[in-house]
Amino acid sequence: MVKELSIKRQHRDGPGAWPWIVAGSGAAAMIGGGVLLLLAQQDISSVENADRGSSWSDVSAAADRAPILSATGGVLVGVGVAAGLTGIGWAILSSTSQNSDDERTELRVSVHGAGVMAKVTSRF
Repeated sequence: MVKELSIKRQHRDGPGAWPWIVAGSGAAAMIGGGVLLLLAQQDISSVENADRGSSWSDVSAAADRAPILSATGGVLVGVGVAAGLTGIGWAILSSTSQNSDDERTELRVSVHGAGVMAKVTSRF
């Protein structure tokens, strides 16, 4: 059984600055996530390379922080990549079709027994 969803969009005015706002927000999220991942690595290193004879209380805060920083940083990097690619794709798709009334972009998503297929077509 194949189910298909088709969305057609006639191009009117361009999206303005929104694609670049989305892409810029994605870049900011990637940078923030990268910083959190670096801080997590620093905490992991301080726990794993603790001075001989140091007590658990000296490294327990870093041991508690590291998994939280690592998970949050990984999520932010992933969301940032997705937002950045979405914004850039949006900007490219909208810039190629702003002058003609006959132009349109179509997104088709098909669900098959073996998986999902997405197809984007644009008419110039």
